[in-house]
Amino acid sequence: MVKEEDTVLLPGDISWAMRLDQAKNDFAWIAELPGRKILSPGNHEYYAGSKKKVREALPERMEWLDADYTVVEDYVIAATRGWTLPGERGFTEEEDRKVYERQAGRLQIALEGATKEHPDKKLIVMLHFPPISKYATESKFLDLLEAFQVSHCVYGHLHGKEAHQEAMEGIIKGVDCHLVACDAIEFSPKCIVK
Repeated sequence: MVKEEDTVLLPGDISWAMRLDQAKNDFAWIAELPGRKILSPGNHEYYAGSKKKVREALPERMEWLDADYTVVEDYVIAATRGWTLPGERGFTEEEDRKVYERQAGRLQIALEGATKEHPDKKLIVMLHFPPISKYATESKFLDLLEAFQVSHCVYGHLHGKEAHQEAMEGIIKGVDCHLVACDAIEFSPKCIVK
């Protein structure tokens, strides 16, 4: 389905590796597949303590985005991990609020840089966590997507039939949201932009 001239977005949980030297095996396998690959962190990227080191470990035609962006033809792809949203089951002010705020700030930095450097290009955002949910109908992530007029947001993280059924997809506040967790799309790439 993917041709060499295509770009594939992988929003997190790329490898179960605990250390970067272990993740290199997964990177090598992904590199053998066709197309340019853009990766960003998920909640299981324990090996990704240093953005610089991850980037150095990646094979050719693979890029790592974390609170920054890259250009793909007429689009700018911005990415960060995201986090559990206030109102979600399990969200705690004590443990989650600080990470949520920091990740929203990282997305804002990426979007500000992207629009300043490339004001004529459309924006696509990669998050690992969804920007909105059935239980959290508003978030700083969604506010940023709307404010910066992001055209598409791809996210993963949600696994299992029940989570897939509850996922918020389609156009929300002008942003076309796509759940692209592997099991949600039956391990077959989803075309976001032709």
